[in-house]
Amino acid sequence: MAETTKETKAQRAKKYRTRRLLVGAAGLVLCVGVAFGIDGVVTARADSALADALAAATDLQVEQHQSVEQAAAEGRTAAAADLTAYVAEAGEKADAALQKAAEEAKKAKAAEEARKAAAATSTSTELPGGQKSSGSGRALTATKTGGNFKASVYNGNTGASNIGYYQSLNSDVKAWLKIPGTNINYPVLQNAYEDHYYLHRGLDRGQSYYGVLWTQTATQFGSADSLSSNTVIYGHNWKNCRWNAAPSTYYAGQQMFESLLSYHHTGWAEQYPYLYYSTPNEEMAFVIFACFYTEGTDWYINAEGNIDSVISGAKSRSRHNFGVDVNSGDKLITLSTCTRFYGNTDNQRFVVMARLLRPGEEMGPVSVSYNPNHQQPNVWG
Repeated sequence: MAETTKETKAQRAKKYRTRRLLVGAAGLVLCVGVAFGIDGVVTARADSALADALAAATDLQVEQHQSVEQAAAEGRTAAAADLTAYVAEAGEKADAALQKAAEEAKKAKAAEEARKAAAATSTSTELPGGQKSSGSGRALTATKTGGNFKASVYNGNTGASNIGYYQSLNSDVKAWLKIPGTNINYPVLQNAYEDHYYLHRGLDRGQSYYGVLWTQTATQFGSADSLSSNTVIYGHNWKNCRWNAAPSTYYAGQQMFESLLSYHHTGWAEQYPYLYYSTPNEEMAFVIFACFYTEGTDWYINAEGNIDSVISGAKSRSRHNFGVDVNSGDKLITLSTCTRFYGNTDNQRFVVMARLLRPGEEMGPVSVSYNPNHQQPNVWG
């Protein structure tokens, strides 16, 4: 009985362990099955999410690629527009530069043609011994020497060859004035409407401190016979006009009529008694017959008429006596500028007057001496 009971307990225990093993195995199988089921679901979902992510990434990449292409296209369009604008601007500048160069070349060509024409049609002739005279038989070079006369500077170089070029710059250029021994070697301008248009204007018609040499609207040009009876030429004198001090003679740097005051001195007038005045028609030489100070200008500025009184007034005021015969039948030239020699007033002028050399007259020494009895200006009224 006891053995049966023992066996029965052993069998029961074995059966119990067997059932536990079976239950564990079944549970394991169930867990494995469940696990495999869950993993399949997860895997399916992961695959779907991965596919969605890949599709989104592909769409984003396509969009980014399209954006890059669009930006590149816009950049190319902007660059092309900038290049077009740059090319257009460069083309305009190039056209302007070419036009300016063409204009300069045209001016240079015109000046050269004028120079050649002047040289080809010059009325001047060479005389034996290198002497030069105008077509009308008036001397242009010194034929005699003596005393303090500087004959070497009167070599026929009148400056007339410059007229054509300066006319190409300003059509108001009508003549050329040159005084050997000084810096005065300038064009003479005439405005057709205003006597003193160039009072404060330069060759370019713009404002100018030193200005130009100019003459009145009534002044006549051309050949010697066509000139006004009295050609009056004005020019500034800003430096050589100290109060109550003798003017200095010519020095480098003087401009316009500053060196005209050199003729204040008798010795200077003796060395340089001639001047050149030329038009496109003829080169001419004049001999100085008076240098003086005066108050006002009314009595000597007339281009025509009353020439006898102008001549007598000039001689009575002249600081020097010149051994030069002059009469109303001669063509005169009058050079006028401001001065302060007699004090701080604006109504005084210094004037040099000359007459045209007569046909056949030679250029040589002139007798010049100080005039102790010259009439002085009454600048104080």
